[in-house]
Amino acid sequence: MKWVYSLTLFVGAALLFLLELIFAKMLLPTLGGSAAVWVTALLFFQTVLLAGYAYGHATVRRLGARRQAAVHVVLSFVPLLLLPFAIPDGWAPPTQGTPVWWVLLLLTAAVGLPFFVVASTAPLLQSWFAQSGHRCSHDPYFLYRASNLGSLLGLLAYPFLIEPTFTLGEQRIAWAVGYAVLLALMIVCAVLLWRAPATARADVARAAVARAEAMREGIGERESGNDAAERVSRGRKVRWLLLAFVPSSLLLGVTSYLTSDLAPLPLLWVVPLALYLVSFIFVFSPRHARVHGLMVRMLPFFVVPTLVIIALRIGHLLWIAVPIYLIAFFLAAMVCHGQLAQDRPSAGHLTSFYLWIALGGVLGATVNVLLAPALFTSFIEVPLMFVAALFVRPDLRPQPRLGTRKTDRRAALIVGGIFLVCSLAALGSPPSAELLYSAMFLAVSGLVCLSFTDRARRFALCIAAILVVSLFVPLGRIGEQVLAERNFFGTFRVIDDTTGGERLLFHGNTVHGAQSLDPDTRLEPRTYFTPSSPVGGVFQAQAGKTARVGVVGLGVGSLACYASATDYWTFYEIDPDLAEVAQDPAYFTFMSECPGQRDVVLGDGRRSLAQVPDATFDILVLDAFNSDAVPLHLLTREALAEYERTLKPDGLLVFNVTNRYLDIAPALGDLAGDAGMVAFGANDLDVSEAERDAGKAPSRWVVMAREPADLDAVLSGDDEWQVIDPRPGQRVWTDDFSNLLSALDLG
Repeated sequence: MKWVYSLTLFVGAALLFLLELIFAKMLLPTLGGSAAVWVTALLFFQTVLLAGYAYGHATVRRLGARRQAAVHVVLSFVPLLLLPFAIPDGWAPPTQGTPVWWVLLLLTAAVGLPFFVVASTAPLLQSWFAQSGHRCSHDPYFLYRASNLGSLLGLLAYPFLIEPTFTLGEQRIAWAVGYAVLLALMIVCAVLLWRAPATARADVARAAVARAEAMREGIGERESGNDAAERVSRGRKVRWLLLAFVPSSLLLGVTSYLTSDLAPLPLLWVVPLALYLVSFIFVFSPRHARVHGLMVRMLPFFVVPTLVIIALRIGHLLWIAVPIYLIAFFLAAMVCHGQLAQDRPSAGHLTSFYLWIALGGVLGATVNVLLAPALFTSFIEVPLMFVAALFVRPDLRPQPRLGTRKTDRRAALIVGGIFLVCSLAALGSPPSAELLYSAMFLAVSGLVCLSFTDRARRFALCIAAILVVSLFVPLGRIGEQVLAERNFFGTFRVIDDTTGGERLLFHGNTVHGAQSLDPDTRLEPRTYFTPSSPVGGVFQAQAGKTARVGVVGLGVGSLACYASATDYWTFYEIDPDLAEVAQDPAYFTFMSECPGQRDVVLGDGRRSLAQVPDATFDILVLDAFNSDAVPLHLLTREALAEYERTLKPDGLLVFNVTNRYLDIAPALGDLAGDAGMVAFGANDLDVSEAERDAGKAPSRWVVMAREPADLDAVLSGDDEWQVIDPRPGQRVWTDDFSNLLSALDLG
């Protein structure tokens, strides 16, 4: 029985998380590849998980384990009618307002019932086992480790094995087969429960009552690491909720950071979630108590550098930021979940315990997905939750094996000193006096706080005070902030850099456009779009003969000033708030002052292009980004076919593939060869100091055409353009298959 139940929980947990990853990837193209798709999906999945736990808690209490098992087995047959799952026909996202509720409704309609059944299986099987009469039934929490191990295996298998090997259609079919296997295993578990002798179940019940009475009299043994008294106070339940709330919110916050600055690919979804699950596996292991104190003591030494990174806005230095972010998050999860494991109740309160944990997870996700975007213009919930993790950790007294206040001070000086030196060195050029003073202020303040880390609440309040001060000090800013906005598609800021004499648009940590503050040069394209850039050369070579131009991705409208008075340009932009800013002369004037006629179409660029007549554009530019990442659904065989359909016979496709961490050009070469087109790439990375002062930024571009002759004007006299040949035997990206992991370039 023990091994059958463990295997069933293992399979169910793996299916649960594979469903999350598969369907979230299916959703990405509908919303422009936005990183918020995954965190919104996490909110849905945690909400359904709560509903599943509530269902298990209520039905077990009312029906008992045997009758509940019969009900659940019957219910488990219903999702077979909906498999394999798919996005229902006729679902199109809204072009105005937040699409969060649309995503939640779509998830409910498409995978709500299968996910509900699988999600409710974990607490139910543990409850069945607790009433089975097995010799281990008094403490079924060991099954929780099997469940989390299955979750972890499913998560890790997806980006490294499943995604690079199988199409989405094959993945959906395989999941349906896996669900049938799970159903068979659940039937076996139910049969084993039904066959358990009634005398054994009665003995278990009597033993539980006897242990509870013994504990109330103070003569019993400790069970599951906590008081086994049958009554659980309201305050204890609130504590469970808070300890689940904090790491859940941090999970979504850290994931948003990673996927916004790199790419919304499953690998980056997996890493924080895997650490979250590993923390559960560790804390419910028998030896966790030996290291819990060490985790509590280490947490401040990584949270403080993380908060410095956030305050100084140096998150783009990934080789520093990502490891510290992830370690701080893992330690926070270990501390919070470790306290949950130590405070777990007796088996009689198992379903209630999981119900409160699930409620805390839902509330944490709700803060990140629904409340924070409406209340804040930045991801301020992340530092707030790190402070909360410091606040809920227990006080520590010096312990010889784990450290003393003297060693804490030494560790604080070492960690703080190394972090400060690395941060300043990574900035490249000598930091400004303002940034240096800001870093020194944060480092010294943090070191002072780290000297009394054993007093949890005092330390957390001290860190909170420093964060409040940092809100009123221009830490890490490059100029005056004119505007800050946040919505489903991320955060963007408009900054006046008086030193450089320009106004900048930041999406996340990436510049998406700039305009000179000098009236004489204000209509000259800057950053990636200067006349000396590859895209500038394309438009100069086509001067006098381009009439219709399409641009997917508006930015600040820099490209508009390559238009002539007779041209007609159409921009496609998915973010309505950003489109409003780009067209407002109070912020940027390219769209209002450059020559030619133009309009802006709201919505995902690829979906919008589907409405464009054949042979419309002379040039189609793909310049869409989520922070620094190109949306993957714009780089597939089907997408390229849509682009080619809208081009005139001698039309050109131009791709902006500038990225700090991904090399997309080879994949575009494969697509061009597959479609019978030619592709050339230009890496304009050697930008002189004078060019940087004039507003130019390094960039990478790819241009495609049906025939080489169509590119003669672009390629003549410009040796930067090099042919991109398709790679032999390389699998072409499609809507059903992609492997963005193969394009990672962290060198």
